[in-house]
Amino acid sequence: MNNAIRVTNLRKKFYVAKNPAGFFGKVRQYLRPRYETLNAVNNISFEVKRGEKVAFIGPNGAGKSTTIKLLTGIFQPCSGTIEIFDRDPFVDRKKVAYMIGTVFGQRSQLWYHLPAYDSFRLLATIYNIEYKKFKERLDRLIDIFQLSHFISRPVKELSLGERMRCELVASLLHNPEILFLDEPTIGLDIISKDAIRRLIQQRVELESTTIFLTSHDIADIEKVCDRIILINHGRIVVDNTVDLIKKSYLKHKIVKIKTAEEIFWKKHPAIQLAETSAGFYKFEVDLNLMDLQEAVQYFAQNYQFTDIIIEDPSLEEVIKEIYRS
Repeated sequence: MNNAIRVTNLRKKFYVAKNPAGFFGKVRQYLRPRYETLNAVNNISFEVKRGEKVAFIGPNGAGKSTTIKLLTGIFQPCSGTIEIFDRDPFVDRKKVAYMIGTVFGQRSQLWYHLPAYDSFRLLATIYNIEYKKFKERLDRLIDIFQLSHFISRPVKELSLGERMRCELVASLLHNPEILFLDEPTIGLDIISKDAIRRLIQQRVELESTTIFLTSHDIADIEKVCDRIILINHGRIVVDNTVDLIKKSYLKHKIVKIKTAEEIFWKKHPAIQLAETSAGFYKFEVDLNLMDLQEAVQYFAQNYQFTDIIIEDPSLEEVIKEIYRS
C-alpha cells in the first residue's frame, strides 16, 4: 500500500434552511420551510502517498474542514469513495481510528480539569496500549516535546502553547500512520508556533508519519509541508509541490541591495521600489518586462552597492496570485 489516502470523485452537500427577510418571509419559512443546497465538497479526487507532508488549504468556506471530517469518518460522503490504507473511514471507523491521529486547534481531546498525564493514561486505555509500550512511547514523546515540567499540572492551568504540545502527544500515543492537523498553531505566539512546527518536523523525520495539514498560517505550510492542495468552492484549484507552485506563479523577484550612501531612485517600468530604510533598499522586478540578469546589470551600472540579495516572493504572495488568477 503506497497510498495512505485515496479520494475519488468525492462529494458532500448540505441542505441549509433559507433565511428570508421581513416578518412575513420568516412566517412563511416557519410554516413551509425552504432549503437550498450547499455543495461543500464538489467532486474532488487526490492521492497522498505514505510519508508525504500535504497542506490542504483554501479560504474560509472552501470545504477544508468538511473534507477532513470525511477523511476521518465523522461525515459520510454523498457520493464518491475514500480509502485510508484501503479502508473506508466511515464504514471501518473503529479500525481507521487506530491508524490516524487528529489535532484540532480549536477543539481539545484532553480533559480540562485533569493533569495531562491522566488524559494520556485514559487514552492509552481507549487505544488498548499495553502499559509497558505506553510508558516507552510517552517517555520518548515527553522528551521530544519537553513536557516534563508541566505534565502533572491540570490542563486548565497550561498556556496555549503548552496545551498544544500535549494535544500533539495525545494524538501520537497510539503511533498513528497519518496525522491530521487542523489549524494546529492558531492563537499561538511566534515562539510557540515555531516550536510546534519544529516538533512536528522532528516527529515526521523519526517515524515517517504522513501529514495532512490545514492552516491559514503560511509559515506552517512552508516549514512543514512539501506539497499543496488548494481548494476553493469545494473544488481543487491547484495540486502540486510547493517548489513547482512557486515557479508556476512567480511573476516577479525580490532584489535587496545595501549601499554605503543614499541613492536617488529613478522610476523604472519593470522595477518597483518596495521598501527603503538606512541604506537598505528592496525592489520588485517584473519578470514579464525584464529578465533577472538584466535587472542585476541595471543596478550594477547605475548604483554602487555593497551587498545584493535575490529572493522569491513569499508563498503567501504566490497563493494570493493564484486566487486572483
